[in-house]
Amino acid sequence: MKRINFYLFVTMAMLMLSVNSAWAQYVKLTAEDGTESWIEIEGTINGSNIEISTGGSNSAIDRNTTGSIDLNEVWSQSGGSGTHYQVTSIGDVAFSYCSGLTSVTIPSSVTSIGGYAFRGCSGLISIVVEQGNTKYDSRNNCNAIIGKASNILIAGCKNTKIPSNVTSIGRAAFYGCTGLTSITIPSSVTSIGYQAFRGCSGLTSIVIPSSVTSIGDYAFYYCSGLTSIVIPSSVTSIGELAFYNCRGLTSITIPSSVTSIGNSAFSYCSNLKDITSGITDVFVTGTNAFYGCKNATLYVPKGLVDTYKTTADWNSISNIEEMVYKIPLTLACNSKGKVLVNGGVEFSNDVDHVDVIDGKDNTFEFIPDENCQLEQVIIDGFDVMSSVKDNKLTAKIRENSKMIVTFSKSSGDMNNDGNVDISDVVALVNLILGQ
Repeated sequence: MKRINFYLFVTMAMLMLSVNSAWAQYVKLTAEDGTESWIEIEGTINGSNIEISTGGSNSAIDRNTTGSIDLNEVWSQSGGSGTHYQVTSIGDVAFSYCSGLTSVTIPSSVTSIGGYAFRGCSGLISIVVEQGNTKYDSRNNCNAIIGKASNILIAGCKNTKIPSNVTSIGRAAFYGCTGLTSITIPSSVTSIGYQAFRGCSGLTSIVIPSSVTSIGDYAFYYCSGLTSIVIPSSVTSIGELAFYNCRGLTSITIPSSVTSIGNSAFSYCSNLKDITSGITDVFVTGTNAFYGCKNATLYVPKGLVDTYKTTADWNSISNIEEMVYKIPLTLACNSKGKVLVNGGVEFSNDVDHVDVIDGKDNTFEFIPDENCQLEQVIIDGFDVMSSVKDNKLTAKIRENSKMIVTFSKSSGDMNNDGNVDISDVVALVNLILGQ
C-alpha cells in the first residue's frame, strides 16, 4: 500500500512538472537581412500552451536581441522541432527594454498582454496583432497595444489609425508617444482611459467621436502641442488632470452632457481664450479645474452668468459672459451690389444663409456697385428702408428670418433695363420669392 502511494506521488509530481513548468523554450528570430535563427524565450507551459513570462525584472528574451520575432513560432526545441506551443498570454515586462526588437507578431491565441510588456522597446517599428485578440493592458510607452485590435497597430508611432473594432483606448496606451502627430479614433470607441495620451507633446489635434462617453484621468496630460479638440455631446465625464498643461489650446467647448469635471482638468491651459460651456444644470467641478486659465473668457447659457459666478470652481474664471447664439438668415441680393454682415461675411448676387447673433444687434452694410444704389431692404415682409442710414442697418434678427436686398441703377429700376415700369414690379416679386 505504501509503495502504491509512493508511485502515485511520483506520478503526480511528474505530471505537475509537465503541466506547469518554466523551462526555456525557443522562438524564431529574423534578422534585418532575412537570416533566421532560434533564441530562448521564457514561459510557463500548460499542456501545449505557453504563457510568455519572466522570472522577475528581466525580459523573457535576451535584452540584446536584434530583429523581429514571431510568437506563432514557439517550440520546445531549437530549429522549430519538438512540441509546438500556442502562446496564450504575454506577461508584465515580458519584452521590456529589448531595444533591438524591430517587430513582434502576436497570434490570435493571445488573450492578454500585461503592463509594460513593450516598455523601452525603442527600436520597435511595428506590432502585428492577429484577428481574435481580446484584452490588453497597454502601459507600454510608445509601442503599446490597445483593446481588441485586429491588425497592425503601431507604425513608427507617427500617424496611427486605430482599428474599427476597438471599443476602448486603455491605460497609458500611447503614454509618452512624443512622435505621434495625429490619430484617428473610430466610432466604436466608448472610453479614453487613464493616461491614454499622456505626454504626447507632438499631437496637434484629435477628434473624439460621438461614441465616447468618458475621458479618463490624465488622458491628455501635458499634450502641450494640442491646439484644438472637439468634445462631443456624448461625453458625460472629464477626468482629473485630463487636459492639464495643454498650453497650446486656445478654445474649448464643454457640451451640456458633461456632469462631472475632475480636479485640475484644465489647469495651466494658459493660452485658453474662450471656454464655452453648454451646461445648464451647473455643478461644482473638481478643485482647481481651471487653475491658471487667467486669460480665458467663460461663455455660458442665457440667464446663468450669476449661477456660474457663485459655483466652484467655475468662479475661478474672472470673466464670465452670456453665450452668443447664432441663427440662420436667408439673404437674397441682386447682382448690382453686395452686403457685408457683421463686418465680416460678404454676400452678393445669390440666395444664401448666414449666421447672425440671436438677441443681439447685427450690422448690415449695403455696398452698391458703381453707378448703382440701394433700392430696397425687406425683412420678413416689412420694408425697413427707413432704418437704413448711410447704407447701414443695425437690427435684431429673429430665427429663420428672411432679408431681401435689391440694388438698381436708378430709383425703381429693379431689373436694370433703364426703365421704370411693370417689369420692375415683377422683378421685385421674383426676388422676394427667390425666383
